Amino acid sequence: MKIEEVRSIAKAHGINPAKLPKAELIKSIQAGEGRAKRKLQMSQII
Repeated sequence: MKIEEVRSIAKAHGINPAKLPKAELIKSIQAGEGRAKRKLQMSQII
């Protein structure tokens, strides 16, 4: 995946991609997706 694609995805997730290297952007995106998934699972339990 090209860095431009990763930056576009990061922006869609509300992450500022300006100074982060590609690997850090991917980790941030994955962490955000993990939090969103856990939040959804918790709301379904309650």
